[in-house]
Amino acid sequence: ILAKKLGVKLRHPLEFAEWGTVIDACNLRLTELKRITRGKKKAAQLELYANAVSDCRAFKETWRDCVMHARRSNFSSKEAETVFERVCAFMRRLATGMSLK
Repeated sequence: ILAKKLGVKLRHPLEFAEWGTVIDACNLRLTELKRITRGKKKAAQLELYANAVSDCRAFKETWRDCVMHARRSNFSSKEAETVFERVCAFMRRLATGMSLK
């Protein structure tokens, strides 16, 4: 939804794109939008998007990559709980700050 809201264009359908490609495209689009948008409402929306993209990169690099590529398998229950809480907070921010229209 984030990439679609930002109007990200990819070579492949979004459903088949890799995380890094989508995150990089979102960052590029944010940079473009920051140059052309003005106003408090737009600035607040761009801040929401920028924070969401930053969270996505953190999820990918901190937890997803190391688990999916078998670089690490020894997560403690506390660390897993922390991941869960951060993802929940991320989803709440998106749900309250981003319309699904």
